[in-house]
Amino acid sequence: MNKMLKITLCILLLAQASACTMDDPTWVNPSRVEVHEEGYSDTFYTDALDNPTLRAIGVNYYRYGNGPMDVAVSYDSSVANSAAEASRQGKRIEKELRRQGVDNIRLSASQSAGERSSTKISFPALTAKPPQDCGLMPGYEDAQTSLPENAEGPRPGYGIGCTIETLMAKQIARPGDLLGRPGFETDADARRQHAVIWQRGYYSNKSNPPLQGESASDTK
Repeated sequence: MNKMLKITLCILLLAQASACTMDDPTWVNPSRVEVHEEGYSDTFYTDALDNPTLRAIGVNYYRYGNGPMDVAVSYDSSVANSAAEASRQGKRIEKELRRQGVDNIRLSASQSAGERSSTKISFPALTAKPPQDCGLMPGYEDAQTSLPENAEGPRPGYGIGCTIETLMAKQIARPGDLLGRPGFETDADARRQHAVIWQRGYYSNKSNPPLQGESASDTK
């Protein structure tokens, strides 16, 4: 009986030991910069939409645009701001925006009371943001030196590397590039890779000359 009891206890101990693990949750942030779709929308007086302003809108669209641009020009038939004038202004705005590289424009005119015409410009836009629940490390912007506590255990509430991802998100000029853009796909070029590995540049058949540096005897 004692022998069976010992065997049973050994089996229980082995079962408990197999449930143990040496793994520990990483302190390093595993997430990367995220791309979110939001919307750009602004309203201008139509006669104030000069070429420099439209150029700035075109640059903004180039960097963040992710779909058609809607341009809605208002008019009031009871005053000088007529539908014909709204159509003329809309074509002027469209022409300049296309000159700035905006090729997907949906132009419309809407009736609205008022002596002065206004134009609403809107389009879906992409923005780059740091991972969720990931910010700057303590002490980056203030004098704090201690890591925030984590209620789940000894792991700090700040993930190591979050600051890099946060700052990187602020520097991305075109968030859409992170998703890939049609027309920029490239296939692997084995010939080029072989030339680079063997120090022949990209496509040259001749080896690069050895680098010549100064020695201690050459310096005075």
